[in-house]
Amino acid sequence: MTGASSGIGAATARALAGEGFELVLGARRVDRLEDVAGEVGGEAVELDVTDPESVGRFAELVAGVSAEQSQPPAAGTVNRSAAPGPS
Repeated sequence: MTGASSGIGAATARALAGEGFELVLGARRVDRLEDVAGEVGGEAVELDVTDPESVGRFAELVAGVSAEQSQPPAAGTVNRSAAPGPS
């Protein structure tokens, strides 16, 4: 899940964790993200959705977590990040 360090993203992470989902959380503000991840039992990963390499690493991590747990790939993704559009 992207944008999970605050606001709607953090609230969505809490709701999904409450329903039993295992979460990989990504955001730029790692300090806040680690707080949310600790609260919901998720994994915090620094992520900048404006950087293709950062997004690629995040996607590989999510795929790897699913494989390690012998589960199908991620059941879904939640994008709560705000990235500026082209100017």
